[in-house]
Amino acid sequence: MMSNLKTILILIALIFLFALEAYSQQQPTNDFRLKVIFNAEKFRDPFESYVSEKTPLQDESKQPIQEEAVEEPKLDVSGIIWGGKTPCAIINNKVLKEGDTLDDVKINKITKEGVKVLYKRREFLLSTPAKSGSSE
Repeated sequence: MMSNLKTILILIALIFLFALEAYSQQQPTNDFRLKVIFNAEKFRDPFESYVSEKTPLQDESKQPIQEEAVEEPKLDVSGIIWGGKTPCAIINNKVLKEGDTLDDVKINKITKEGVKVLYKRREFLLSTPAKSGSSE
């Protein structure tokens, strides 16, 4: 029984070797890999800006735009709480935090110096009455 098993294994090994030899003779010896060539001549450069560097011609008859004078908004800052995670200010008897808006005035930053607000694209620093009264 053991000799039959050995014979069968030797035959399988020989068949495998002959099949491997036949397969290797079928493969070409030269390396014919596909070469991929990328040509992007007709595409735009992704690193170039869409906006042209040229400035439009200015009409000399037009006067430069003068910015209007913006007065500080009339807001009453009663108090500031600036030490916690969310600083708050009491303005016109309302508690506001950074990012809130009151009468077209946006609260940008609340610090111990005062409240920085944005009004008509201008930034103002509003201080508390105690802070403004201490400078006398």
